[in-house]
Amino acid sequence: MKMKLLQISENETQAIHKDNYHINGHNFVLQQKYTKERICEQCNNVIIPFFHHYLQCKNCNYICHLKCTSLLQTNCVKNIVKTRPSYTITIRPETGLYSQYFKCADCKTIFDLDKPTLNLNICDYSGAVFCDSCFRNDTMPIPARILHNWDFKPRGVSKKSKHFLELMRFKPVVSLIDLNSSLFTKVSTLQRLSVLRKNLLYIKIYLTTCKRAIKEKLLLKISNRQHFVENSDMYSIQDLIDLNNDVLLPELSLIYNSYIIHIKQNCEICSGKGFICEYCKVEPMLYPFDQGVSLCSTCLAVYHENCYEANHTCSRCIRRNSKKQLLKDFNL
Repeated sequence: MKMKLLQISENETQAIHKDNYHINGHNFVLQQKYTKERICEQCNNVIIPFFHHYLQCKNCNYICHLKCTSLLQTNCVKNIVKTRPSYTITIRPETGLYSQYFKCADCKTIFDLDKPTLNLNICDYSGAVFCDSCFRNDTMPIPARILHNWDFKPRGVSKKSKHFLELMRFKPVVSLIDLNSSLFTKVSTLQRLSVLRKNLLYIKIYLTTCKRAIKEKLLLKISNRQHFVENSDMYSIQDLIDLNNDVLLPELSLIYNSYIIHIKQNCEICSGKGFICEYCKVEPMLYPFDQGVSLCSTCLAVYHENCYEANHTCSRCIRRNSKKQLLKDFNL
């Protein structure tokens, strides 16, 4: 591989420090102190430590030589993430060169179809065709294949798709219920995760009304997956990757168990918010996140599952409705 050393004058360096480069939506910042070799994503040449300075986009981490910015055609994918934070959920949606006017989907270089060494590189994520400069040996798990086939095998993607997928991977924008609810019946770990997430929403009610839990900032234990205590339906692609790699469930179970210990054992306020089954009156106290319990959808009272199914009614709701009717009869 041929490499040319990049020389930057003192005036150029001062100019870069003073004003960042803003090109095609990128916000480039000069990088000088580094020890690891990198590859310029524009010219595909090596950036050598102590010899080359390079620019890196603060938004999408795109890397290139200073001299290569004049040739840059690739737009910053951060804008796409901001305006359209969603995935293509069709597996390799190929449209063909004709729809691209026989141009690279990124840099718009015209393909010379008569060239014997021409390589047409198809991105497995977007299905578009790219030239050699816009398509390297990058591979990524493809969201559409994960959502449809639970297939996490990395496949070849363009540089643009790689940056997009890296920026999107922690964003909880995937609703498995809407896209492929059958996964919950086929993937056992996904079933367990779904149960844990639903229980976390009940646990959140206890922790957000407990002064001790607020003081100890217990909910911050799950701050890196904050959406887990906001809803039970949305997932990020990284959640699914970690689940498949047996990372997520052990991590979440450890946090979940610490919450259970706080509520049931360590905190008198939280433990006192449990329920006694009003049908059988059998202790111990019940909590919404326990196994083998049923909740009234109206008042959220907790019963043993067998007791609730046998009576088909909520005694708490009956008692409340009777009280309301009595007050209404006496015009109170």
